[in-house]
Amino acid sequence: MNTVITSFTEEGYELYGKEFIRTFKQFWPDNVRLVVYYEGDDVFRRMQGWEDYWQVRHIKDFMDALTFDIQKGILPDGQYNINLDARMARKPFMQAHALEQYGGKVFWLDADSVTHSAVPYMFLDELLPDDKLCCYLGRHTASGERWYYTESGCLGWNSKHPLCERFMRAYKAYFLFGAWMTHKIWHDCEAFDELRASSGAQDQFVNLAAHLPQGTMHVFINSVLGTYMDHRKGPRKHSRSTGKDLVIDRSEPYWRNQNAQQIQEAG
Repeated sequence: MNTVITSFTEEGYELYGKEFIRTFKQFWPDNVRLVVYYEGDDVFRRMQGWEDYWQVRHIKDFMDALTFDIQKGILPDGQYNINLDARMARKPFMQAHALEQYGGKVFWLDADSVTHSAVPYMFLDELLPDDKLCCYLGRHTASGERWYYTESGCLGWNSKHPLCERFMRAYKAYFLFGAWMTHKIWHDCEAFDELRASSGAQDQFVNLAAHLPQGTMHVFINSVLGTYMDHRKGPRKHSRSTGKDLVIDRSEPYWRNQNAQQIQEAG
């Protein structure tokens, strides 16, 4: 059985987690397990089968070490810079935990995404073939050169791949031993790109956004994922992605209805 994992706080549950879970239950097939790493203190919710985020190995050690505001993306003038927010490195620890705990293929989905259409039974296996290590949303040129860091709103891992354990060990060590502080960008996306590039096995990674034109920032919805999901990231958390975020033509009702509404409003 394939596993989808996500995480949110108590506040995040109210803001977007509820909708993530509701639409997942509505549209995903029964051959996919959903695991929530809950970052809250409500025991009742954890009793529903959710994982306790704080029980993930090494995650508390890493988070407790972030003692300076700058490590949380807060600049001296009080402004926020997401590229300096090392707290986003929580994801690799949860991904490694799920791979050890559940095995098979494990897919991270950001909790501010929603499912809008029925997901096919074999969808996840098509995203990540059995002979590949990982699928991801890379922002590359046609020649494969990176022009911006990977969008980590979706990452898929194959625990049975011979390189999986080694890569995840390096992924966690990157943050546990401070390698992240030697770079200009401190979150998990930069770490993933650096480790993938230095792995010597780049052909074992499937870029789900490889076909998109350079400059496409919202790669999630413009990839095959957008056929069934919307990633309401950043300022979209209170609304949704729109046709303005698309660089390809989408025929799904979720997108077609939104485009029609935009045309009507513009007229």
